[in-house]
Amino acid sequence: MTNLKEFLKTLVFIPSVTGYESKSADKIKDACCNFVKDFFTDAYVTKSHSIVLKRECGKKDANRLVFDAHLDGIGFNVSQICSGGYIRLNALGGIDSNLISASEVLILGKNRDVRGVFTSIPPHLSNSDKLPEVSEMLVDTSLDEKELCENVQIGT
Repeated sequence: MTNLKEFLKTLVFIPSVTGYESKSADKIKDACCNFVKDFFTDAYVTKSHSIVLKRECGKKDANRLVFDAHLDGIGFNVSQICSGGYIRLNALGGIDSNLISASEVLILGKNRDVRGVFTSIPPHLSNSDKLPEVSEMLVDTSLDEKELCENVQIGT
């Protein structure tokens, strides 16, 4: 990695969904250490999946500086596999359903990751003037049901 933009892009693309931070903490720690090679004198992940990056200056009673940020991001888990290559998701973390209509989503599959798009009945064709909640929306994967079931499990 050569610049800050590339580093931030790397961090953003490390999957770190709420409740699954343990799977990403080491990757994020390694990305930070690789970005500023040999800067930290110690780097580790705690039992609670916090990342600690330390740089000792060698001065007794030196001031300390702490940067604090969340490791997790909003994500979803599969609640239902439907016919026609559709799935239903539940939100992990708070998200406004108004923000995700027609958004792309990546489902981490057993054999390969599956891309999909949030879809719902358009508001002008619906009996309601509000967009549906996340759990009522569907994700179109464009896969046939057999291929989808072989690769994606409920809870993914």
